[in-house]
Amino acid sequence: MPFVTFPDQAPAGLAESDWQGIRAAHESGRHGFKAVEGGWNAYNPGQQWMTRFDHRGFTAQPHHGDWQWGLELIDYGFAQTRTVVSGIPAAKMEGQRLSY
Repeated sequence: MPFVTFPDQAPAGLAESDWQGIRAAHESGRHGFKAVEGGWNAYNPGQQWMTRFDHRGFTAQPHHGDWQWGLELIDYGFAQTRTVVSGIPAAKMEGQRLSY
């Protein structure tokens, strides 16, 4: 059986259109969100970062690193008109986008 030498090259016996569909599904999964206890994980293979989203914010950590950074929304507004964030926000996931 011949080896596939280029990602765009369909394996022998597989139609080019079928191969492109398989590749698109694979790429979508590599960049998608995975539901985990307490939130979601997303891995960026190009940057090799794992980002974890919980209901407070997110943390990002490089694949080969023992450090992480993140953000958490505590309040918003200006000066005396700040609003404190409370409760668990509703999350909406669409493809490769997660929004609160």
